[in-house]
This record gives sequence, C-alpha cells and structure tokens, in this order.
Amino acid sequence: MKKMFRTAVLACACASMSVSAMAADPAEKFLGNWRSPQVLDTWLKISETPKGLFVSEVHQNFFGGARVESKPATVSGDKLEVGTVAYHLDEVSGYLIYFMGPAGNVAFVRDPS
Repeated sequence: MKKMFRTAVLACACASMSVSAMAADPAEKFLGNWRSPQVLDTWLKISETPKGLFVSEVHQNFFGGARVESKPATVSGDKLEVGTVAYHLDEVSGYLIYFMGPAGNVAFVRDPS
C-alpha cells in the first residue's frame, strides 16, 4: 500500500512539473527593446507591468526630443496585439514584423542595449 502511495505521489509531482513547464509566459519572447532598420529613429520598448504588457513606440524628431506613444498590449499565440495593430514574431529570423497591408511591412530587430 505504501509503495502504491509513493508511486501515486511521484506521478502527481511529475505531472505538475510538466504542466508548469508548458505554462511558460508567452509574453517573454516579446519583452525588450526593438529598433527598426527601415524607419530611422524608431524604437519599440515592450515591458511587463503588474497591469499587463505595455508597448512604448518612440519616434525621434528632427528638432530634438522624442514622441512616445504607450499603449497596453495582449499576446495571442505568436502575435502581439496593440489596439488594432498586430506584430508578428518570426522566430526563424528573429524579426518582429508589423504588416501594413498592401503598403508593405515594417520589421524590428531586437536591440541589445
């Protein structure tokens, strides 16, 4: 009886560890600073707060200073949704891509700073 109990406890512990390993935060792959090599002086800063994810888009202007737009975001699979805009993470190339429809797209690369 003790042997069956130990086996059952061990099985439950293994099952709970495997479930917790699969429940990794999907937002972690988006967090950090991203810059666009296509659009000069444009950065994305994606951060996690107690209220959820926030995306700050920074546009440097020609006269000094910067314009910062911060909006809440949600993660849905491999997409980061910010209002009506969706960013797709291409895990092969490492690019964060914003599709603008027929006009093209804007790619962001992770900034190490």
